[in-house]
Amino acid sequence: MAGEPCAASGSRAIPFSSLIAGYVFLRPLIAALGGFPPAFAAPQDAVLGCDLPANGDREDHMRASARRLADGTLEVTPFGVQDSSMLAALARADAILVRAPLAPAAQKGEPCRAVLMRNL
Repeated sequence: MAGEPCAASGSRAIPFSSLIAGYVFLRPLIAALGGFPPAFAAPQDAVLGCDLPANGDREDHMRASARRLADGTLEVTPFGVQDSSMLAALARADAILVRAPLAPAAQKGEPCRAVLMRNL
């Protein structure tokens, strides 16, 4: 109702950072409030669709395409350019590939974790 206090969340940061914050923090909260199981918004097991170099000292969230292989496995392939200003890539993304700080180089087909942005 008008004039009543309400909880809200927002970010004045870069659009990609705002979206990541929504998927990492708000989506699980909304799922829990809606009675959905925790796995609904959690990162899923997947395999890499390409080789990746070692990661730096921060957790990395990479825009990626995703597809189901014939056996049902989720394959995630990060886009080549991950610059935060690449909004067209953000619009095309099916998933967010999550890489741990200091993760070693990884090869195509190795396990990874990803948050789906669309149903596949």
